[in-house]
Amino acid sequence: MMLRRFLGKFGLAALLGLTLASPARALDAEAVQGLASDELATRIEAIDAIAAAGDEAALEILQLLYNGEVYVTEEGQVILEFDEIVDAVTREPLDPEPDYYDSVIVNNLMRGNLETAIASLSLQSDDRDTRFASAQALERAEDPKLLPVLDKALDSETDPEIRAMLAQTKSVIELASNDPDVRLAAAIAMADSNQRRVRELLAAKLEITSDGEFIEPTEEVRLAAEKSMKSIDRRLMLIDYFGRFFSGLSLGSILLLVALGLAITYG
Repeated sequence: MMLRRFLGKFGLAALLGLTLASPARALDAEAVQGLASDELATRIEAIDAIAAAGDEAALEILQLLYNGEVYVTEEGQVILEFDEIVDAVTREPLDPEPDYYDSVIVNNLMRGNLETAIASLSLQSDDRDTRFASAQALERAEDPKLLPVLDKALDSETDPEIRAMLAQTKSVIELASNDPDVRLAAAIAMADSNQRRVRELLAAKLEITSDGEFIEPTEEVRLAAEKSMKSIDRRLMLIDYFGRFFSGLSLGSILLLVALGLAITYG
């Protein structure tokens, strides 16, 4: 849902400054051709391959695909429709133009992949609001394939708020790693969170299976998870306290104004 809101608000903004007919870098022809496949798995692989390029041209065609604006001719050529019909890779106008073409089929599974890919690529935007919305949209992502994207974004991101969101998303993904050292580092890093969802993920590591075994097999990771949970609990308690405090102040101010009004009215 968050990803859809991101695309609705920032999808077009993420493309501002791009020259649609002349992308900054040519797309991989084989990857683009995969979009014309009748096989769903091939189309999904094509999305991943295009997103891996990590540039403006990739972001552009994925956004167009999400909007239903990437087409396939009867001969299987992938095309785009601007002021004229052009090849999706070369951007050369087709002469003659095809008599018939149809949109690339995008089902719900593909749409989910596209949402994640577009949000990930938008992390490289020059616009702070776009990067913030993208980082926010990815907060519930759990796909390990996003780790290189997050690392790249963290290398270049200077905004502390966005960096914190990206780091948390990375930790959430790495908490499920097969490497206990990676899980340990993730559990420690998650102590900086103030989100109940993160606490729940840590708590899940301490659960015991029906066989009497811990979900998290490594004791050191369990201890780190427990310590981070306590840190999050303290932070959530402070947030709740200050929320109640300011809510009380607000209510008190209203009652004071009512009392003053009554005093003035009735002397």
